[in-house]
Amino acid sequence: MKKIVVFQFTVFDESIKERAKEIASEFPGVTKVVEVEGEGQLEVRGEFSTFELTKELMKIDESVETIKIVPDGVTEPEVKIQQQDEGKPPTNIQNTSKWPSDVASSSNGRGVQAYEFLGQAIDVAKLAKDMGVGAAKQAKDMGVGAAGKAIGLGMNYYRNKKEKDVKAQLEPKLGAEQRNIWGHLPEAQKRGLFEVEKQKKIRDEEERRKKQAEEIKQRKIREEKMRKQAEDMKQKKIREEEMRKQAEQMKQKKIREEKMRKQAEEMKQKKIREEEMRKQAEEMKQKKIREEKMKKQAEEMKQKKEEQRRKQAEEMEQRKIRLDKEKRKMMEKDLAIKKEEEKLKIWQEKMKNSGGTTWTGTTGSLWGNLSTQTSAWMGLQTGETSASAQTQLPGRASASTQNQRLTQRRKEESRGVDKKGKNHQ
Repeated sequence: MKKIVVFQFTVFDESIKERAKEIASEFPGVTKVVEVEGEGQLEVRGEFSTFELTKELMKIDESVETIKIVPDGVTEPEVKIQQQDEGKPPTNIQNTSKWPSDVASSSNGRGVQAYEFLGQAIDVAKLAKDMGVGAAKQAKDMGVGAAGKAIGLGMNYYRNKKEKDVKAQLEPKLGAEQRNIWGHLPEAQKRGLFEVEKQKKIRDEEERRKKQAEEIKQRKIREEKMRKQAEDMKQKKIREEEMRKQAEQMKQKKIREEKMRKQAEEMKQKKIREEEMRKQAEEMKQKKIREEKMKKQAEEMKQKKEEQRRKQAEEMEQRKIRLDKEKRKMMEKDLAIKKEEEKLKIWQEKMKNSGGTTWTGTTGSLWGNLSTQTSAWMGLQTGETSASAQTQLPGRASASTQNQRLTQRRKEESRGVDKKGKNHQ
């Protein structure tokens, strides 16, 4: 029988919602799944086992409850739970229902027709059972007793009502036949006719019971097949879930490996950077050492240059002092030469006045002595030997030439000192 079942969820977020819709849609017998907006409810339609679907939904949310079960296309019946039924155990359906043979024997064969409505009664019982399960879920202990008792009472009431209707239809006809026929027959024939009718009804009952048993058997086969299909679907979902978990684990493993690889790469890059920084630091250190060496060398060069300048300055000072001394000596020599010349002039004048021959010889002798002395002195200044000094021409011309050479040499020495100072700077 097609029905509508409404499930209530305590937590109905997006993940649970999608998962519940997927499970309900794939469940055998379900034709439609609708979400009740804003209520946290899921409406499922079709011909399926409410109990099995509830078990499947409880795997994702243990708090799920069945709050409504109604036939699809039929107005929802009102189920009332009597106050006196609270706390009572559920009634066993097998104890309350009777087999058709018992019904026939207890009603003199007139209640057999009620078995025609057994299929409908079973459907009603199933619906009542589903409703009872839903009520039991909602009302806990009170609903369980009421649902079980409602099933038994409903079946008994339905069967008794049908039996009464059949009896009411058969009694006028049987009464007329009995008045017309049975009144003229002996007692044995009356019992025989009744026995024939009874046997016929028993055979009909047996046929009906066989058909019903066959239908029940086929239904059980179908239910078993559906149960197996549901179990296969369940196992398939379990395998898919395991495969999904394995895939997720593999994915997470790959993510972790990728993260570890990135970390290893980062550590490698970090070590490379540290090595580069260490090399740069070493290069900077070596550079500083070289700069320090160059600085020391520059300082040493500076000190050497200062020392050279100082020495050159001292040498120039000493040379200047020597030149000054030599100049004074030259001036003294010049002064002595002038005095000698004056004396010579005076002497020549005297000799001229006294006589010619004697003056000439005496004058030549004096000039020879004077030129010899002058050449010897100039040889000391120029590094020439006394022999070269004696080769100079005698007289005043030789002394003036020596003076010119001495002056020219002093100028050259002074120019050479100036050039050395400029080159040093």
